Amino acid sequence: MCNRCLLQHIAQQQDYKHYLKTAKTLKIAGWTSFVGVPVLVYGLGMAIGSIDGSSNGGLGVVLMGAGATLTLSSIPLFIVSHHYKKKGNELKKAATLSLGSQQVFVPQGYGFTTKVQPVLSVKIAL
Repeated sequence: MCNRCLLQHIAQQQDYKHYLKTAKTLKIAGWTSFVGVPVLVYGLGMAIGSIDGSSNGGLGVVLMGAGATLTLSSIPLFIVSHHYKKKGNELKKAATLSLGSQQVFVPQGYGFTTKVQPVLSVKIAL
């Protein structure tokens, strides 16, 4: 029974670490795709600057579209990242059950002796 509890605890620890690592990766991807904002602004500037008939207007529109797409793609990445972080923190805070031993001082005559007793402990992270 103790080995089974230990294996469940280890699996639970790996699960929450996996969720937190995935959340971090998704957040980094979200910030990376958020680079679309400067691309969008640069493309908008090129498009506005080409109103007088310059040939860079097409490139400005393409950059605006690419920047808008990158910026909009970052929103779901941040949302899913938050979901994974929340799930990982929930698993991290779950209760764990373990079986071990503890030394107890027992009075004997005019002194104390130590005895080892089995202990069942419940750990709840706050």
